[in-house]
Amino acid sequence: MRHSSILVSIVALGALAACGPVPRPFAHQGGPERSNPLIEVPAGLAVRVDPPRGLKPGLARTAAEEIARRLEKAEVPATTDPAFSASFVLAGVALPPAGAETGLAGKIRWRLTAPSGDVMFEFVQLVRGSRQRWEEGDPALARVIGSGAVGPILGSIRGAEPAAAETPAVLRRVRVAGVSGAPGDGDTALVGAVRRALLRHGARIVGADGESDYQIVGQVDLTPPAGGRQDITIRWVVIGADGSELGDVVQRNTIRAGALDRPWGAVAGVIGTAAGPGIIEVMDKAEAAKSAPRPGR
Repeated sequence: MRHSSILVSIVALGALAACGPVPRPFAHQGGPERSNPLIEVPAGLAVRVDPPRGLKPGLARTAAEEIARRLEKAEVPATTDPAFSASFVLAGVALPPAGAETGLAGKIRWRLTAPSGDVMFEFVQLVRGSRQRWEEGDPALARVIGSGAVGPILGSIRGAEPAAAETPAVLRRVRVAGVSGAPGDGDTALVGAVRRALLRHGARIVGADGESDYQIVGQVDLTPPAGGRQDITIRWVVIGADGSELGDVVQRNTIRAGALDRPWGAVAGVIGTAAGPGIIEVMDKAEAAKSAPRPGR
């Protein structure tokens, strides 16, 4: 069976390099190149939440963290890290309520923007509460802001996602066996992220003792720091039930040195989401080759 190799560019890590455009990855020898920038993959949503302008710094920071936390709970990768280049950026600006409006602490105009600069969604949130608490920057208002903002934001983001693919009549049983070589908590975070991505593509995830049709093994390689940067390569190998290697998906980028020596958070989610379609494509090709009529028959 022909080994299938797919290359995926980890565009979402571009800002971790903090310098210039992401270099164009080179194709894996012997396989087709698959350009997969995340902005072209709505299912690969990741949101950077910036502290809303016009609020006291403590309240602004806590409100952004609360929204990011609620988005993560809803399985939308989100972060407040200003160094993270996300598929979408959520930014807000505080507006004072009109004099006649009672019961309002204030208003926030939220805007969801794509990397292209296009405004994807905009709305004004009415924040109920004490005007004094608003002006003093009471951090307790962060929960009020988070709970009121996340619903419309999720509706907008999920409205941008494509309709779910039709679930196969027979679910593929997939074991994500593990990841090695990642700094920080990357080995664990990437396993969870790829499992979630494959579930969204209709796979049935099985545990270590479960019978599987496919096994996924991940390997992360980082070059030594040079000039404040490191090259990262993530390789996902797809293994068949008979133990043969069916193909791989390779992700590459250049990042700021040490940028991943910490909890991966939303970065793992973005990488998993970007890798998912390529892993499924390797399985599709393997099954197509297996069912294709052989010459002379």
